[in-house]
Amino acid sequence: MNHIIKSLKYAFLLILLQLAYSSLKFLLIFNGTKVFSSLNFTEVFSSHFSIEAIQFFIVVLIIHALFASTIIKLTKMLRAIDSIRPAILNFSYFSICYFYLILIHSYFFPNSDFTINTGSQYTLFITLIASTFIIYSFKTKQLAGTLNTIVKNSYSKIKACPKTIVFLSILLCFLLTLQLTKSAFITNPTLFNTQTSNSPNIIILSVDSLRADITNPAQPNSSPAPFISEQLGLSHNFTQAYTPLARTFPAWMSLLTGKQPKNHKAEFNLTNPERFKNEVTLAQILQKNNYHTVFASDEKRFANITNDLGFTEVLGPPYGLSDFLLGAFSDLPLLNFVTLIPHAELILPYSTNNRATHKNYEPDSFTRYLNNKLENSVATANGKPLFIAVHLCLPHHPFSWRLSHLTNSAEENYTNTVIRADQQIESIYKSLKLLNIINEDSIQIFMSDHGEALPKDEKTFIKPNGTAKIITGLGHGTNSLQIKQHHIVLGIQHPTLSTQNDSQMVSLIDIAPTLLELVPNLNHPSLDFDGYNVLKTNLKNPKKRWLSFETGYNVDAVKHAQLNEAEIFKQAAHAYKITPEGKVVIKNNIYDKLVSQKQYTWWDGKFLITHSNDKWDKYNWHDSTFIDIDKPLRLKFQEGLNH
Repeated sequence: MNHIIKSLKYAFLLILLQLAYSSLKFLLIFNGTKVFSSLNFTEVFSSHFSIEAIQFFIVVLIIHALFASTIIKLTKMLRAIDSIRPAILNFSYFSICYFYLILIHSYFFPNSDFTINTGSQYTLFITLIASTFIIYSFKTKQLAGTLNTIVKNSYSKIKACPKTIVFLSILLCFLLTLQLTKSAFITNPTLFNTQTSNSPNIIILSVDSLRADITNPAQPNSSPAPFISEQLGLSHNFTQAYTPLARTFPAWMSLLTGKQPKNHKAEFNLTNPERFKNEVTLAQILQKNNYHTVFASDEKRFANITNDLGFTEVLGPPYGLSDFLLGAFSDLPLLNFVTLIPHAELILPYSTNNRATHKNYEPDSFTRYLNNKLENSVATANGKPLFIAVHLCLPHHPFSWRLSHLTNSAEENYTNTVIRADQQIESIYKSLKLLNIINEDSIQIFMSDHGEALPKDEKTFIKPNGTAKIITGLGHGTNSLQIKQHHIVLGIQHPTLSTQNDSQMVSLIDIAPTLLELVPNLNHPSLDFDGYNVLKTNLKNPKKRWLSFETGYNVDAVKHAQLNEAEIFKQAAHAYKITPEGKVVIKNNIYDKLVSQKQYTWWDGKFLITHSNDKWDKYNWHDSTFIDIDKPLRLKFQEGLNH
């Protein structure tokens, strides 16, 4: 009992010290300003978050107590002299062990807040001092005798204390699984006969923020995304495909409903589900037609796609306030190591296989997790056709993962994440093919939800009088004039489709109506789509079409080249509330105000017509000129533009 209490005391102290360090860094980032003043703490602690926070603390305490217990046991076994007071010796050994933990942690998690520069002279100096202390504590000339004593007494001590066997077994398993998860392996699943009906499997493989111009279907190996580029070359590839809103959740809602954000009512990330609960989605239609529907993503922090939207299964990390707060405070050395253990999501769901906690996110680990889950989905489907939608978020800011090496170039960091995301998509595709989900009858869609504007995409437009206007809009969803934010990847594969590049203007709102006509014998009600079946268009004479773009919820902090997430949180927090279930949603009383602040743009492939703050402008993207639109021409455009 004394040993357990002592372990808990050490664990509690260690947790407090680590949280103090994290909190201090947090306060320094926020520069002492009141960042939580707009949060309703009654909402926070009366929601399900309070239960999840208690569960999280218990798990953290147990993990740290196991570490403390192991160190205490080792200290008792290693103590060989009485030249140093026991209390000081215990504290010294514990501190040294924690230092070595940080040292090892720095190799495995180079982007963590608890990482030190392992190559610096200061680190080497401290390591030398720590090692010298260990040797000195045994009195060098007695070291050989001490080691001999340890060897002789170890068996009897372990035999006398069964708990030690448990601790050492846990430690051994931990080390073994580290090596196991470090090495990449490919599962060899059983080949399932997934189809007992004539309905084809439908697979959507989506990558967040994937720019269309980073792919190259003609020369895949010249692209950072060679696999996706190759698949686009084998697809009906839409080279002029766009998203109506360059934010993940509104984009996916446009895909699932075939409607503009204004009409499906999810005009922002974290929109309250009550607003769109009556919308009919593609997944719901397929579900009613005997499809087993699955949505999977490695981040759901801002895109809360749930079972209510028609998905039988939703795979990946959970979402809500806990994802924001517990995920942020889970960057602790011991917790990071635990995330490397298989099935760690059972005890650390918010920091395991979660791209949002990018400091410990391992792309290969999530891919293995997802491939195993999809294999289970095939068995659960029991012969039903499958609709599987996968969305991977690695190329989203901050362009980082567990072992990434960030540079000062946003373009280089972004490209590195695209390379890894492409490898993830390839692994998932091959796994689905082994499972016979992808087969000679299935439909595959390769796409992105939106693009990504980088510093190199800054563009200057000139008025006839010489006035210049610079269009920046970094990231996505920040400027509806920035084409790179809206231009997406979109390719469809099906046995009835020829491989070709299609330059007609298409949008995510066209996917649902196109799929519903591509899949035979589907029963569904008559739906009022904003999009249409783009595979029926006459490619030799495509009709003139204006596509509409709009911005998301933005604050001043998102307009800077170097994004400060702390500053973004401080400026945006007032717009959100916490539901009793612990979810984060936009407040109803502020929603219409946020809509009124949107910027709207229409695009026909050459011209951009934009409306913001009752002002209308016309931009020529090809020759970089722009003009103000007078009232008669404005009315003419309003008649022809759909929103």
